[in-house]
Formats: sequence, structure tokens, C-alpha cells
Amino acid sequence: MGTEGFAGGGVEGGAVGAAADWEGLEDLAVRDPNGTRKQVESAAQSMEDRIQGAKETPDPKSEEGPWHFRTLEGGAGYLVMPRWDLYDNKWDWKAYLAKVFTQLNTAKSPGLIIDLRGTEGGIDVGEEIATYLIKQPEKFDQYKLYTRFLKVSPDLKPYLDTWDRSFDDWTEWSDKEPKYNALAHNDLYRMRRFDGPDRTDKQPNSIHFNGKVAVLVDNSNSSATFQFDQMMQVHHLATLIGEPTGGNQRGINGSAFYFLYLPNSKLEVDLPMVGALPDTRLPDAGLTPDIFVRPSAQDIATGHDVVLERAVKFVVGASGTP
Repeated sequence: MGTEGFAGGGVEGGAVGAAADWEGLEDLAVRDPNGTRKQVESAAQSMEDRIQGAKETPDPKSEEGPWHFRTLEGGAGYLVMPRWDLYDNKWDWKAYLAKVFTQLNTAKSPGLIIDLRGTEGGIDVGEEIATYLIKQPEKFDQYKLYTRFLKVSPDLKPYLDTWDRSFDDWTEWSDKEPKYNALAHNDLYRMRRFDGPDRTDKQPNSIHFNGKVAVLVDNSNSSATFQFDQMMQVHHLATLIGEPTGGNQRGINGSAFYFLYLPNSKLEVDLPMVGALPDTRLPDAGLTPDIFVRPSAQDIATGHDVVLERAVKFVVGASGTP
């Protein structure tokens, strides 16, 4: 018998507890939105199914973008951004954002809803979005950056993939001696490669959007999206709506990554190389949204998006239907 879980709409909604038997079935203990508990059997996923699912995943290097934009009732713009990991993507995402904000201004839209639910991180898309929301040059205070190494051993290089081989040697940009960091409880090198005005000082875009902005958040926002959420909240550029974010106000990892490929198992391990830490001790938690909205079991089962509905009311000022 599997662990009891919640199935959003019965078996089709999924459950978090399962025990696979030898006949390719999973014995699930589930609870439906009405509170009824039941035992169900569901076919386990085969290796062939998993491989086929991977083939159907969009190519990250595609020239087509993963974002979607449409106008909701009441005139609010709705931008869904399921991915920010666009390192090798050929798609011109900056041109896409310019088109979105131009369209918002042309339509005199009352507001924009940016849906980041389920989106962990990637490149600094958020910094580009911020330029459309500020009216004058603004300094975004960032955490200081640290690293735990200066150079990569030559023996490891064949197994470490990255988009910039200069990450192999931080010597030029780092303090030569590590210092104890009380927040990290470790010896770290202060790393300044990404320091400077380009990192913290932002100039407003000529396409300025003056409407209300809501960002839909949840616990997936733990990297670049967490930093964006924090920027929006601290500088009062947008209102966060939804559930508490992931990430941590005491610091997160990111900026540069190695993708370690184990030679025998072929497993990939993603290794962040830079830690961003504040100067003072902040809460050991993610961000609390400005407007807290948590879907109920019934909302999930019926597909009722109460978070988006609340955001539409906020930016439009009425009870528009998404």
C-alpha cells in the first residue's frame, strides 16, 4: 500500500503516494476533493513511456519561444512564462518582451499579469522586465557574490559542461584568500566578476508600461524567478499574488553552473558555482506574497484558477473572468 496523498481530480489528478508491484501496477491510497479515501490501482510508467515523454519535450535550443501572451477580459495582459532556462535558445526573447509591452501600451491595457507558477529559474529575464517598469534609472541592491574555488582541476574538466569556459578560473575576479563568512558558516572567496553598475544599475526602457503589474508566484520560484520576485516586491514594481515562494532570503546559488556528466551512469548533476549572500541575517524563508491565495482541493479538481482570477480583479479593478 502506498502513502496517502491528494489526487486533484481522482486518479487522473495524480497522487503522491505509490507502491509498485511486480505486474507493472501501482497501488495508490488517495483522497478526493470531497475527503473520500480510496484504494486504486494505476499502471506504472514504463521506461519506453518515459523515453517517449522526453522526446515530446520541446527542444531547449529551438527557435520557437516557450512563452505565451494573450489579452484577458477587461483588457489585462496575461504573460505565461513556464521557462527561463534559455541559455542555448536561438529565440529572441528580448524582442518578444518588447512586442508584448508595445502591445500593452497600444491597447492601453490596465495591467499585466506575469505567471511564474512552476518556473524555477534560468537567465536574468527579470532584469529585462524591470526596465519596462521603472520611470528613471534605479539601483537594484543585490547580494554580494561568493565562490568556494578559484580554479578547476584539469582532471575534472572533461566531465564539466558549461556555456562559458572562463568559469574554469575565477582567479582574475576573486580575492586571493578565502575569508570566513558568518552567514554561510564557511570560508568563501569574494567573487566580483558580476559586480559593477551593469549588475545593479538599471536604465528605463523607452517602452515604459504604467499599468498595474501582478506576478503569480509559488514555491517553484527558487532561483532567478525568486530574485525577480524579490526585486518586484522590494522596489514596489509589482504585486506578488499566490503562495509563498521558494528560494531563501538568506541567500541562494546561481549565476554560473557546471553540468557534471557522470561517465558510467550518464547521470547529470547541476552544480551552481556562485553564492549570493546578504550582508545581514534575513528570515530563513522565501517571500510571502502581497496577496495570499491558495487553491482548494475543489479548485484543483474543477480547474478553477483562483490565483489568476484574483490577479485579474487586482489589475482590472473588477471581477473579470480569465
